[in-house]
Order: sequence, then structure tokens, then C-alpha cells
Amino acid sequence: MSKRITVYGSLLEGLGNHSIISDEREVAKLGEHVLEGKFKMISLGGFPGLINDESVNNKIFVETYEVSDSVFARVERLEGYPGFYDRTPVETPYGPSEVYTLARGGYSNNLVPEDEDGVINWKKYRMR
Repeated sequence: MSKRITVYGSLLEGLGNHSIISDEREVAKLGEHVLEGKFKMISLGGFPGLINDESVNNKIFVETYEVSDSVFARVERLEGYPGFYDRTPVETPYGPSEVYTLARGGYSNNLVPEDEDGVINWKKYRMR
């Protein structure tokens, strides 16, 4: 295992693209947590995107994983990196990681709302 990634959307456990990071021989789930930061989350239909935004300080539900180089390469392809998504360094309870953020603006402002606990949680949003 050589890369640490933090996910918030379709790669979350139980959602559509999780199978990409579910191979226990190549992936270790470090845990779930709330990422606080200068991000807002928008819905792009079937998946979300995080946008860096210095004017906010939101709480985002995430999962952090340690992944092999081959799994990391598959995630990079899924995320359209570089181009569609960039990687943004973040601190997690498990050490430094990276989260995928939208590479450029111009997207709709279809914000994913906070849940009853004040956390932006894509899984809860999609399950409603």
C-alpha cells in the first residue's frame, strides 16, 4: 500500500463505484470521519464534486483509504485526473491524504445541503 486517498462521493462504501477500492488485498479502509475545510459540495447528477472555496468552512463526511499503486491508477482514471478533478492535500486522523476537487469552475451551483448534524454527507443525500 502506498497511497492514501480520502473519498466523499461514489467511491464511498455502499455506493456505485466503491468496487474500485474494495479489494482487501490492495486496499485498507482506515476509517470514516468528518473533514472540515474550505470546501463546498455540488451535485453533478449521479456523483458530487468538491469545490475549493475560501469563503466557507464546511464539514464533509468522508472515508480514508490506503491503496496500492494499481488501485490508485484506477481511481485516477475514474476521477479524470488531471483535467476533470485535481488532488487537494488534506489532514485526516490517519495522517496526510488527498481528496479530489473539481479542477475548474463553471459548474452549476446545485449545492448538497448539510444533514441534521450539520455535515454534508453524499451517501445520506443520495439515499433520501
